[in-house]
Amino acid sequence: MKSASLKSAFVGGFVKSISPVRENENEYLFVTVLNGQKSTNVYFGKKSALEVSLDDVLTGEQLKNMMFILATNSVENGSEQRLKIAFEGSSDYTSLASIFDDVEPVDAKAHEAEVLEYLKSQMTSREEDEADDDTDEDEDAKAIAEAKAIRDAKKAGKLAGAKK
Repeated sequence: MKSASLKSAFVGGFVKSISPVRENENEYLFVTVLNGQKSTNVYFGKKSALEVSLDDVLTGEQLKNMMFILATNSVENGSEQRLKIAFEGSSDYTSLASIFDDVEPVDAKAHEAEVLEYLKSQMTSREEDEADDDTDEDEDAKAIAEAKAIRDAKKAGKLAGAKK
């Protein structure tokens, strides 16, 4: 499995911000990662998608545990590579790197570099995307405000329930 942490993508200058959780018309959850005027949508892996909901603003703890995964479809499907995002530990497979934390596999840095280069290749400029959708920034701000309002309403409801 080839992966790179969200932290390494940030430190490497590949990603500067991330949107709230969104969904496409098939109800697949994704986030948009931004780097200045460049962006790309990255879909959640199956298990990680179960840990988030539409319009969630990801917490600091969630962001610290996020990984970009370079997944390859089976040969029958054309061996297409796709970038996914997942929470560390949300796979059926156990990462031995998390157990043997005092050593690093020989190819780990090469895998991380490959994933980050793939992420870089997927980032499209905002100018390229304007023909498709020139309102992403307004939608991001609106989605963040809506998610905050929902969170605030939930908190208010819990407080009212606690006072009874």
